[in-house]
Amino acid sequence: MNCPNTIQQAVSSLVGCAPYGDGFLVHTTCLYPSNDVVQVIVRGGANEFTVSDNGGAIAAIEAAGVDLIAGGKSLRKYIQTQGLKVERGAISSPKVSAEQLPVAILLVANASQEAAHREMESRKLKPTRDFKHMVETLLLQRFPDRTEKHLTVVGESTKQYKFDYAVRSADGRVLLVDAVTPDYSSIASAVLANLDVRNLNDDHFVQRIVYDDRMPWKAEDIVLLHNGAPTIPYSEFSHSLDRLAA
Repeated sequence: MNCPNTIQQAVSSLVGCAPYGDGFLVHTTCLYPSNDVVQVIVRGGANEFTVSDNGGAIAAIEAAGVDLIAGGKSLRKYIQTQGLKVERGAISSPKVSAEQLPVAILLVANASQEAAHREMESRKLKPTRDFKHMVETLLLQRFPDRTEKHLTVVGESTKQYKFDYAVRSADGRVLLVDAVTPDYSSIASAVLANLDVRNLNDDHFVQRIVYDDRMPWKAEDIVLLHNGAPTIPYSEFSHSLDRLAA
């Protein structure tokens, strides 16, 4: 039974190759945490090639707000058993033959993907601290005399919740802000607190959840946040503050 053309076309669209500098850029089926495709560069010719992720793992990690130490040397622990190396911030293969090239492409792409996922998971607490600091700095700059941290509010269930930040407006309303990152505990606590307070139906409170859109998010997690309170990406938060905290 032959593979249908529609399936062949779908498969061929997943993997592509194009000239790139002194080599060729190969699209793979591996994904970084942001869902960007892992791309590798193949250099060489005749029967001798090298494969590199061109620093893709480091770029994916830093784009998510995680600072790497010593130019990405920490990535070595993820690749040391695979015969690969890290040079100038790129994960690369040794020289391989034409017959070995398909395996080398797979190894480098998988290693780059795994390094990005595992490094971000191991450093997940740092972006959380950085993000809350970013939100705090913005609020204090805009409303230095009206912003306070960790305001306690009693929800409809009579349970108490501490919101990350509160901004008091001139008309007596209070803007409650929770800053969240894409990990389960951060999402769950923000949704629970905002939902319980929202159930008070108290116009005194204006609630917003701000999420760190430098980080990779699942669509279903964003939907879940909206169930707690109106949710805003940090990149749009500043533009909405004047209206929210007027």
